[in-house]
Amino acid sequence: METLRSSDTINLSKAFLQFIRLLSENILTVVITLVICLGGGWFYFWMTPKTFESKMIIQSDILSESYSLKLAENLNTHIKDSDTDFLAVSLNLTKEEAFQLREFKIVSALTPTSQQMPEKDKIIVVISVRVHDNSILPKLQEGIIHYFSNNEYIKKRVEENRKKYEGLVAALDQEIKKMDTLTDKIARGEYPSAKSGNVSIFDIGGLYRTAAELQEKKFDFMIDLATVDSIQVIDDFTPYGKPVWPRLGIILIACLTCAGLVIFIALSYKSLKDQPIK
Repeated sequence: METLRSSDTINLSKAFLQFIRLLSENILTVVITLVICLGGGWFYFWMTPKTFESKMIIQSDILSESYSLKLAENLNTHIKDSDTDFLAVSLNLTKEEAFQLREFKIVSALTPTSQQMPEKDKIIVVISVRVHDNSILPKLQEGIIHYFSNNEYIKKRVEENRKKYEGLVAALDQEIKKMDTLTDKIARGEYPSAKSGNVSIFDIGGLYRTAAELQEKKFDFMIDLATVDSIQVIDDFTPYGKPVWPRLGIILIACLTCAGLVIFIALSYKSLKDQPIK
């Protein structure tokens, strides 16, 4: 067993020494291969358009997470197809600006444990884009809000929510007026000992508290009505100077790997070719 191991070690040592000898004998080929591969990588790095990534966070009661993912998928399909006409119209961009858009992606802003909540409560999403030109980000941000807001499904939901909140505000308004009328009559002594429903007429403080609660609910619904069609930007797109691609380090590693593989194959072939035929 020890003899076998010793024999394997000797064979490996011989193979290594033979490879080193081949390298030294073909040093010019090695250098040329390295120069070509690294030069090609350097050329690719400088000639490839830089791609920058940026993210924004939005919140909307009308734009659920699942539907926003579908809208993002639709946009990404048009980006891959280089359909600048559709992108320009949908995002309020020029064709030249639409051409700068390389990727559009939406991910959930929720933690994995929060994913169990109802779909209607998943109202915060992160939009990630990749562009060739950072200067289009402010206009692209406005265009994305425009694209979402003008979707037919979103418009329908906005209209439904607007009617709902208008109805709730009107109903509360009527209740508040009735409550005001009742407290006025009590103050004038028109109900000295009667009751209105289950509320004692003599509990003036309770009536005022109820009226205040109704006013607070009405105010909340009025805020919901005012923001029913809004998509709020929590965090804007931020231009970054460092591109996500091309990355010089990754390109150089790939070039060195490629050069090493070419050199190994070339030298192995030469070694086999030089061996005498038995």
